Formats: sequence, structure tokens, C-alpha cells
Amino acid sequence: MDTLSLLAQGFGTSLLPLNLLIVVLGVLAGIFIGALPGLGPVNGVAIVLPMTFIVPPVSAMIFLAALYYGAMYGGALSSILLGMPGDSAAVATTFDGRPMAMNGQAGLAVIGAATASFVGGTVAIVLFTLFAVPLSEFALAFGPAEEFALVLMAFSTFVALGGEDVFKTIAMIAFGLVLSTVGLDLISGQPRLVFFDLPGLYAGIGFLVIAIGVYGVGELLWTVEQKGHGGQPVQAKVGFMDILRGMREVFRSWRTMSFSSMLGFFVGTLPAAGATPAALMSYGMAKSLSKKPDSFGKGNIEGVVAPETAWAGW
Repeated sequence: MDTLSLLAQGFGTSLLPLNLLIVVLGVLAGIFIGALPGLGPVNGVAIVLPMTFIVPPVSAMIFLAALYYGAMYGGALSSILLGMPGDSAAVATTFDGRPMAMNGQAGLAVIGAATASFVGGTVAIVLFTLFAVPLSEFALAFGPAEEFALVLMAFSTFVALGGEDVFKTIAMIAFGLVLSTVGLDLISGQPRLVFFDLPGLYAGIGFLVIAIGVYGVGELLWTVEQKGHGGQPVQAKVGFMDILRGMREVFRSWRTMSFSSMLGFFVGTLPAAGATPAALMSYGMAKSLSKKPDSFGKGNIEGVVAPETAWAGW
């Protein structure tokens, strides 16, 4: 069954009200799940998978897709409002989303993340529908050498994010590579770097666990200290006029959304890649191409738009 037939079956006249309701419920459930740090879209899909048995197959696919996209956006909400990434792809959103929230621009950051993810996802869907066959052939021809080149390009982008202190950036990249080797070898099945033969390390050390630990612990300690001095939690004001003003501000970064959507789509078609390197690479490119690179990390809206567009394009 081709794509057009599948869409016709899924959005037929008789099933249209049901599918629209399923989309709304899926997005709302996804946002709630994604906003919980550490849960993420994959776990969210696994949790609600049994519920798909009570609806037609196409409606189930629509529900899971809506939940996945909603959960990815929910990760940006926790990154902006709490300073703790909801999933690994939202780590780059924390760089500028949290400073914007602390500067009283939480609503603009939330609107920017929603608008950018919508644009990136729409571009990716259109391009994938038009070029699905050649992209599949290209992905199958992607071998170990090309994967190494892609990872090397990602590491080069990370070095650019580190600013002038190149040595510390390279040292942390090497340390991350060491942590990624903890667990069972994928080929031989033998344990490697499992200290003191601890059973919990056989599954490896996840990037999301480290990200939540680095950002979450520091954010919790800072919040406790601020509450002791009368600090108030961050609040996002999102009204109708705020949405219009926010979208107008976001669309001024159309250049950033353009190349970020293309970058996310390109990385998404490649094996062994994912939304996390796409978001980080997009953030690094936005910073390098910006006329005000020093403003990144201090509350630049392009620092939110770039990673959110890239992961949606992925």
C-alpha cells in the first residue's frame, strides 16, 4: 500500500472525527509525558502501546506518531521552564531556553520551540514524501566510513561550541567516549569497563542519565537556594496576543529554521544518527553563522529555534 492510499484510509470521511480526536489526545499525552525529565518519547510510546489495540491499525499509527511528536516538544518545556532536559534531543534547547526563561522570556521560548518544531516537522514530512525512494537507496549505501565521517563532523561542531577553550572540549569528548564503552560489547557480548562487576553497569551509561544529572542536580540546588531567599518559580505567559508576537519574532530567524530543517532531515536519513547530534550540530552551526555569537548561551531565540527545528526535521 503506497503513502497516498494509507493517508486516504487513515483520513477517510468516516474515520476523520475519530482520527482528529486521536491526534489531539496523542499530542496532549505526549506533552505530559515529555515534560517529565527522563521519560522521553520512546518510553512514552512503550507505555501507551497496549492502548492501540482498541483502535484501527491506521488510527493507532496516527496516535503513536502524535504522541511521539508531543513528547519531543514536551522535552523542550522541561528544558526551558525547569532547566532539566526531558529527553536527550532537548539538551541543546537548555543552552538558551533556560536563560530566556530566567530573563522573563519563558513564553517567547516556549512559543519559539513550538513554532520551530512545527516548521521542521512539516518540511521533513514533505521532503520525505517526495524523496522516500532515493533516500532509502542512499541510506543503504551509507557504510562505516561515512558513519565515521558523520561522527567526526559532529565532534568538530562540539569543539566549536566550546569556544576558545578547545582542550577542555576535546577532553570531555574523550571522556564521553570512554563512558560510552561501559557495558556489554555489541559484537562479542563480553563486558567491558564494568567496574567491580556491578550488574547495573552492564546496560551501559545513557546520555540522558548524565544530562539530567548534570543539569537537574545543579538546577535543584539553585532552586532550593533561591526559595530560601524569596525566589519565585519561572512562569510562562502564553496568551493569544503573546503567541502572535512570539511567532512574529520567531519567523525573523527564518534563515536559522531553513538550514536547521535541512540539516535535521539530512541527519535523520542516515543510519546510526539521531535527533541528539542533529540538534547539537544545528545549534553549533547557528552559533557559528550568527552575527552575534556571543549572545548564545545567554538567551538568544535562535539558540532555541535551531535545535528544535533540527530534531523535528529528523
